[in-house]
Amino acid sequence: MSEEQPQNLTIKKDAMIQALTSSLGNVTEAAEKIGIRRETHYAWLKDDAEYSAAVASLKNVALDFAESQLKKLMEGAERQALTHDGEIVTIKDAPNTSAIIFYLKTQGKGRGYIERQELSTEIKSINITIDGTNI
Repeated sequence: MSEEQPQNLTIKKDAMIQALTSSLGNVTEAAEKIGIRRETHYAWLKDDAEYSAAVASLKNVALDFAESQLKKLMEGAERQALTHDGEIVTIKDAPNTSAIIFYLKTQGKGRGYIERQELSTEIKSINITIDGTNI
């Protein structure tokens, strides 16, 4: 650890990295969770290359989470429900058709799963006359 960075500051930065991970990169939520101002986070980003690199490595956390949720929807999400008798049961939903279509439109383009607009054009001749002369 460098002399310029007191241990409590390092602990706060580590806590902020963990909070950013759990909040999927939401700076406001993460800052509130550890008790700092948003501006403090942005100052750390500017002044501390190691902290900035750690934050940059989190860019895919939210995307990975969204992809995992999309996968669950495509498979048919499972959820817990409470019966009238107080028993907890697992319910598996049918695969989500919209999620499957979205996936195919974004990831299946190479296999033809893409909406295309077909444009047709018709060129007509144009007569231009300048000073009585057709061009």
